[in-house]
Amino acid sequence: MKVSPKSAKFLWLGNSPALDFVNTQLVQAGVVTDLLASGKDFLLWLREAGFLPAETAAKQSGAVLELAVAFARQYRAQLRKGLEQLAAPGSVPDSVIAATNELLVADARAVRILRRGKRFDQEAIWRFREPATFCAPIAYSFADLLSIGDLSRVRRCKNPQCCLFFYDTSKSGTRSWCSLNICGNRLRIEAFRKRHKREF
Repeated sequence: MKVSPKSAKFLWLGNSPALDFVNTQLVQAGVVTDLLASGKDFLLWLREAGFLPAETAAKQSGAVLELAVAFARQYRAQLRKGLEQLAAPGSVPDSVIAATNELLVADARAVRILRRGKRFDQEAIWRFREPATFCAPIAYSFADLLSIGDLSRVRRCKNPQCCLFFYDTSKSGTRSWCSLNICGNRLRIEAFRKRHKREF
């Protein structure tokens, strides 16, 4: 499936769709902001994440989407709780695992084989039949993160006023900020100003 070009609406800095999904709730100017304000927003996020082809998106009704985004917000809250504990560091609560397992067994995923010249790839096809199944791709991403990823690299931004998560893919494994542009440079400038004031 071709991934949609990324819009400026969402942040794609988590290095994991599950983390990018949790990051649809963020702090802007000191206020918690939900980027999934409507079913259309959730549909756009799924498209940009590469989970939803345009032809499938066009078939979704408004009523189903509003139920889907309501379910998505609930699942996002559970994932955030799990990630907070994981990044503490701690362990993911059983309730988060149970909620994810319910989505994994919902039969929302099929796979087809694609020929790429002399090699073959697998492509996931998502069956969005009911509101909960819209979160199935996110559940699969979270399952991959837990089972394949290095959980010590799941981090929360070092900025205490930021609530964004990321998977540290740096070679040194020392990434501290969600983004240098968003938090890193800002806090470095603040620290420099504080040092500068103390000198005079």
